[in-house]
Amino acid sequence: MQFTDKRIVISGSKIEVYKYDGAKHAYDFSLPKRYKPEVIIPDDETEQQKAFRLNSEALKKVDSRRRSMLRAKSYLVRLVECNIWRFFKEDGKPYIPIFLTLTFADDVKDIPTANYIFSKFIKRLNYEVIGEKKGFLKYVGVTEFQDKNRGVIHFHLVFFNLKFIWADTMAGIWGEGYIKIKKLGRVKNIASYITKYMSKNFEDTRMDGKKRYFSSNGLFKPLTFLDQTWVNQIYGVLPKKHLVSEREYDSRYEGVVQKQDYRLPRTTDIEDIVRKIYE
Repeated sequence: MQFTDKRIVISGSKIEVYKYDGAKHAYDFSLPKRYKPEVIIPDDETEQQKAFRLNSEALKKVDSRRRSMLRAKSYLVRLVECNIWRFFKEDGKPYIPIFLTLTFADDVKDIPTANYIFSKFIKRLNYEVIGEKKGFLKYVGVTEFQDKNRGVIHFHLVFFNLKFIWADTMAGIWGEGYIKIKKLGRVKNIASYITKYMSKNFEDTRMDGKKRYFSSNGLFKPLTFLDQTWVNQIYGVLPKKHLVSEREYDSRYEGVVQKQDYRLPRTTDIEDIVRKIYE
């Protein structure tokens, strides 16, 4: 078991610093990520004890689901942050992120069927972009039910390296209904703007047991640092002039936490600084 009083998460140009008050934050890389302790039920359990146990288990399940949703939403935001402005055209300019919504004209309510149709669409779109069906395009997407009653599926996606395509052309490539395209070049906080739409389905129980978001291969991933020595060195080189927010909150699992958010210019790559520390 090791301890740290800070945790740093780097997602592209955004850096999150978590400072723990009092008891230091414990972590252990050797522990399995998922561990479910065995519940031992006594043979002489009374009806009152059984009711209490079942109620406790139900509350734990609700709490676990809520935390799972929050983790998924946080990771989705970080994944988007990691990949916007990170892919470049032949002229050296970055691609402008594209937000795309795909809607079915027919009542497609089955997720495996919708996913199969989507995979065919991505192959056609790759062919339109580079003349091959291989996975050139980089994207993150979510599956969402339109409403509680009708339940027709649609997709929200953000593309990180999609060239300009006319809406009529995109609709023809989709071929299953309606599309909506929005360029995000002038949106200030792209990750928050996108995930506001993309994470609405996370609370939908129809998505339980299914992937709440999906992504292409080859994306940049968030970097999390826990080792006390390296965390302090990274924190020491963070440009304090780029600190954009600071707040304190009380966590049920981690106690009092101070959170700092840094936002670097797109031309600054904090990962290069981190690599120099590790070398």
